[in-house]
Amino acid sequence: MRDVLEYHVKSLGRDKLIDEVALTDLSKDRPDLCISRQYAQTSMGCIENLVVELKRPSLVISDKEISQLKKYAFQVYSDHRFDKDRTKWVFKIVGNELDEQVKEERKQAKIPNCIIDYGPNCRVYVQAWSEILQELDWKYTYLQDKIETEAPDADSFSYIKENFPDILSSIYQKTEERKNKKENKKKSKK
Repeated sequence: MRDVLEYHVKSLGRDKLIDEVALTDLSKDRPDLCISRQYAQTSMGCIENLVVELKRPSLVISDKEISQLKKYAFQVYSDHRFDKDRTKWVFKIVGNELDEQVKEERKQAKIPNCIIDYGPNCRVYVQAWSEILQELDWKYTYLQDKIETEAPDADSFSYIKENFPDILSSIYQKTEERKNKKENKKKSKK
């Protein structure tokens, strides 16, 4: 977790940790993936950190694996050096399969797939790859449908067609490819 703390300090615009601070308890834990992004929310300078623990395909995620992620989250939540006012912390554990106890624990949660809720800025999630892929497919389909139903204004379209023919040709080509793919998918399901 020391690596995560150092990464977080850099995202806040500081060079390094304070040297006198002892980090012995954080030195041996290392999550698989840590991603940070700045985004516009209600205030400037908000940061979202995503800490991901990826499990091998043959492993069924159980309470043992979740305990590891809970430990990471608790270290962040309880440590004053991790900013929690302007920073959102999301911890995810991802694998192919979840055991029955984990599935039951998720059902009890108020937030989908969230098993620990330390408040709006620190949460722990458990997901299977199939759930992530289904969610992304749904979002893609939703956006695709929105794009197809919202036709551009005729005058705006004429202007773009006259002044930017290269851009339109690549858009048409990609749109046709997506339509063909969608039609082929429908045909193959029948």
